Amino acid sequence: MYVIRYENLKQGIDPVRKLVKLSDPNLWKPSWPEGTDNWQIGHEIRSEALGISMFTTGTTEKLHYHEKTWELYQVLEGSLRFAVKRFRKDSWQIVTLKQHDMLLLTPGTLHLVDSNCTHKTQVIQAPPALSDQIVVDDPKEIFGAEEILRHNVE
Repeated sequence: MYVIRYENLKQGIDPVRKLVKLSDPNLWKPSWPEGTDNWQIGHEIRSEALGISMFTTGTTEKLHYHEKTWELYQVLEGSLRFAVKRFRKDSWQIVTLKQHDMLLLTPGTLHLVDSNCTHKTQVIQAPPALSDQIVVDDPKEIFGAEEILRHNVE
């Protein structure tokens, strides 16, 4: 797990840098039905190597990890909290991201997003997490993640 703070990156921004736009229409896929009410087609890009999506306030997910996928979360608006556990024997940690902050989750990192946060967040996955998401159904782990989110409100 790596946290990248926008305030630490401001000095490194090149104002003349050209950005690459993924514009191939074959990369655009319909949104997943589990998304929020304001989720729109076009908020998700998927290819064999990369997935880019956006999720917003109210999106719910279960405690999970990915076997092969690296995930980079970047908060575009608002703030977002995660319960994160790098290894099963580690302690739960709270990570709070503010606007423009990023969180890089390595494969195997257990994580749960606080669905009560007000945010718009972009997620970049490599490779896309189409089939390697493992939902954790251990009640002790679920309780631990939910408990730390409940008791560590900023």
